[in-house]
Amino acid sequence: TAVQNPPPQASVQRGFTFSLEILEAKSVPLSTPLATLWACASIASHPDLMETRHFLEIDHAPQNGSVGDLRVMPQLKTKGITGHTEPQFGDSVVLQSAHPAIAELEDMAKRGVLGESTKRETLDGKPVLMLVTMHDSDISGDGFSSRLVVPQIGTGTSVDQWFMLQDREGGQVVGSDGQPSQIRVRLLYDHTELPAQ
Repeated sequence: TAVQNPPPQASVQRGFTFSLEILEAKSVPLSTPLATLWACASIASHPDLMETRHFLEIDHAPQNGSVGDLRVMPQLKTKGITGHTEPQFGDSVVLQSAHPAIAELEDMAKRGVLGESTKRETLDGKPVLMLVTMHDSDISGDGFSSRLVVPQIGTGTSVDQWFMLQDREGGQVVGSDGQPSQIRVRLLYDHTELPAQ
């Protein structure tokens, strides 16, 4: 009788993924009744190397960012929702990499190349910083409306919750209804098995 060999097993390697979903927002101020709102999100590696000032300085790149600004390209940009203070987004991304450490971001910013940079570091299970920004089409410049910075997210973190939105100085943003502006985010940062390269 012939001996049959088992089918070859697909080679896999362990890695890390950061699954992120921007679900919805509420009490977001509109600059005009027909303004379009959208959100951007990114993660950055080595938040332990950041100083408190970096948490206020890091931002998403406007279309015409100025040299020296710590503005990174978003890794997720939601669809735009027009004329609603409580937009329903439901946009998601699964990330396997993050923006590099703060020293490298600052160096790229000084050289004026950060806003276009696609340089990323593969997720290695160490904590990351999450940045989410809200934008309004009728605000001049980059359309910045509000933001959320979560400075330390470690592996094994699974969250589905509402977060308060802040302005660039860290103050609370309030909607026209007098309620705090909030954004609902679902995330999971964990081990995963990836196909071998």
